[in-house]
Parts: sequence; structure tokens; C-alpha cells
Amino acid sequence: EESAEDMDSRMVRLAVDELVDPCNVLVPMTEDGKLGFGHLQYQEFLAAEEMLMNRSIEVVEYLDKPWWRGALLFFAQMNDSLKWLVESVVEKMSVSVYHEALQSMVEVGGKKERAELLKVIEQHRHLDEASPPVLKEVEEAEEQFDAIR
Repeated sequence: EESAEDMDSRMVRLAVDELVDPCNVLVPMTEDGKLGFGHLQYQEFLAAEEMLMNRSIEVVEYLDKPWWRGALLFFAQMNDSLKWLVESVVEKMSVSVYHEALQSMVEVGGKKERAELLKVIEQHRHLDEASPPVLKEVEEAEEQFDAIR
């Protein structure tokens, strides 16, 4: 008769084998048979989950890194609100540097705040690029951002 431990081990092996073939979720990555994710999106999804659960991860640090774009988009979809992220970038750094990533994240994020956040991002991007920024535009952008807080 099979022990519970043997049965558990057999079930794990069966599950892993099925993830390899026919699913191709896991594929051999090394000559010694170590497995890895066959599709980058699985890795991106798991990275996004880690970003969501691990508050010590500074998401802003990844905004300007193209390799992280897929994970950031998943992260945006998992969040109820991205106001905190846009606010952090607006207050601490140049929006124009992170414009593309922020815009993409807001576009796949919650619909409720999408239009307002896209407007804030665009206004601050223009302000960053202006030389020198016009005081009236700065005040208007700040007022609109304060209105969505």
C-alpha cells in the first residue's frame, strides 16, 4: 500500500510532468533538466504579484526599465488605484522620464480614475519639457492633481 508521502510525491511529479507536456508552461532550461517558465508572461505575472504583496519593493525604480514593462502592466491591472504611484512620480521626479510607462499602466488600470490620471501625467510631462515652465500652467496642474487626491 502506498504511503501518504509517496502519494503526495507522485501527485507533485504528475502535476509537474503535465506542466511540461502537454501544457508547455514549464520547459527544460538547462542541460541537467532544471525547469523554467516557457513563456515570459508567467514570469511577469509572478513578478507583478510579488510587487503587489511585497511592500518593500519600490515600483518606481522599475518604471524606466523596458524589461519590466509586462510585469508593470500586470501590476497595474492588479491594483485598485494607481493614484499613489502617479502622485509619487509627480512629487519626486520628472514625469517625462516615466511618461510612457505611467501612461501604459494607467491605461490598463482602473477605469474610474483613468481619464484624470492620464490628464495629470500629460500636463506634468509638458511642464517637465517646458523651458522655463509657465507659472499659471504649474498652478493649474497642481490644482487638478489636488482635485483627484
